[in-house]
Amino acid sequence: MYGMVNNAIKQLIIENHGQDTWTQVFQDSNLSSDDFYHMEQYEDSDSVALVVSASTILEMTPAAFLETLGVYWITYAMNSDYGDLLEMAGDSLVEVLENLDSMHSRVGDSFEALRPPSFWCTDVQENSLHLHYTSDREGLSPMVVGLVKGLGIHFGLHCEVESIESVTDGADHDVFSVTYTSMSNASSPSKVTIETAA
Repeated sequence: MYGMVNNAIKQLIIENHGQDTWTQVFQDSNLSSDDFYHMEQYEDSDSVALVVSASTILEMTPAAFLETLGVYWITYAMNSDYGDLLEMAGDSLVEVLENLDSMHSRVGDSFEALRPPSFWCTDVQENSLHLHYTSDREGLSPMVVGLVKGLGIHFGLHCEVESIESVTDGADHDVFSVTYTSMSNASSPSKVTIETAA
């Protein structure tokens, strides 16, 4: 994973629970430093350690934390140097989802050895679609659910995302049923809240 992902985890925790909680998460993860450079590669195990530590300390399941991270990632990415690429990916939820692979190809010009996931849409209707997702990294499908919901918020939509085919159940890739409706007076939230069991 690139440092940008670890920094997103860090900022999400700090914004919701403060520096002390982040320090606790970081120390529990047994990483050597919490200075993550956006364009530097880190071991996937570093990101996994942060997610596991955060989930334990915040009393969430890893899946719930990853989904929250996915929602947060949209705002985080929009405010980064790569926000323009996301804006250029499309003017609607469907356009962006259909152009994610092209966007990742452009991002790959800056990030060496990028191993992006792949996305494509089928069964596109007025208020629904099937989103197909494949990746050589396991266990990130909850983050995809959050990403779709975060994109929906960006476009003023409420998204329901349901897994209908899963690699964990033997499918060759994940498929999500996505339905979306307009949100009245919707706008992108300035803060994504972590909902914990505590």
